[in-house]
Amino acid sequence: MVPGPTPPPELTDGARLAETRERFLTAEPVDPHLVRDTILASWWRSRRWSVAADHIDPAYVRDPDLDTPLIRSALPVLRHLRDHLDGQPISIILTDPAGVVLTRLAADWSLDRHLDSVQLAPGFSYAEESVGTNGIGTALEGGRPMHVFGHEHYADHLENLACAGVPIHHPISGTTVGAIDLTCWRK
Repeated sequence: MVPGPTPPPELTDGARLAETRERFLTAEPVDPHLVRDTILASWWRSRRWSVAADHIDPAYVRDPDLDTPLIRSALPVLRHLRDHLDGQPISIILTDPAGVVLTRLAADWSLDRHLDSVQLAPGFSYAEESVGTNGIGTALEGGRPMHVFGHEHYADHLENLACAGVPIHHPISGTTVGAIDLTCWRK
């Protein structure tokens, strides 16, 4: 019996998603079953805003005002959370409603250094229109909790991270006053 052609290697979900992202970025057809609807919608918004996919270039907006009701209310809670995560490679990020990072608390120097390299730091905007699909900007854009893993990020250099962001709503008015994001290594 003569063996048939060797089937192509099965791609892992990460590799398949990376390939799907690459197809999207090169304007090739994308199978919508290979990427979540919320992520694909965010990729389209990122493209419309002309966000760079090959590098990170968030806008530096301003030095954050750390004397606000949001900071005064959230910081003690976030510090308590960081203390419980001590030694874990997880960063806790608080932003304003526009996605500008107000503070970042981390207990892992390696992750902290990487976040500095992608400018996920106080004063920089992580709104979708600045860096594309990410836990902070996509949660704020959608107005609901959002997680973004690895190659779901629009821009390079974020693909080794996993993020979970949630908008913070004012308890009385319901307006969005900021967001909290947990970022860690994708693995």
